[in-house]
Amino acid sequence: MVYEYINDYLYFVLKPYNGTDREGWLYCSGVNVSRFIPLTQRKHRFAQNPAVKGLQSANLNVISFAIMRGAKPVLTKPRYCDGIIPVSPDMWRTEVLLIENATQAFLNELFEFTVKEFLRLSLPLCFPDLKLPEEFLPPDKLQSYFESLM
Repeated sequence: MVYEYINDYLYFVLKPYNGTDREGWLYCSGVNVSRFIPLTQRKHRFAQNPAVKGLQSANLNVISFAIMRGAKPVLTKPRYCDGIIPVSPDMWRTEVLLIENATQAFLNELFEFTVKEFLRLSLPLCFPDLKLPEEFLPPDKLQSYFESLM
């Protein structure tokens, strides 16, 4: 079984991994930097794109979230997520984790946690007064939300 949360702006994918030395779930995440540039350009004072910074920070929080739920996150090679990045000429930033000992409850909660963390950590850098959606938006609704911010 593969879990996917994908739109034109970002993706989060969980897929089973059974390697020669480890097994668990590959957690592949990424942001479409090309799509976020018009959204974030000249709206922040940071050298790094807030979407990239938000992805990195959200993934650090995913590590903590996993540990608190008894899972073991391990940094791994990005090549294990080849083929997941949506096909486009755009520039994507990707992050990869291997999560061992993940419970079904953890897997069921992960996307909602990650998406909300990404929004909480990235959008206020460009839109300080923005009220973030309280509900967990499906991928297409989140894409519409991003487009409404342009």
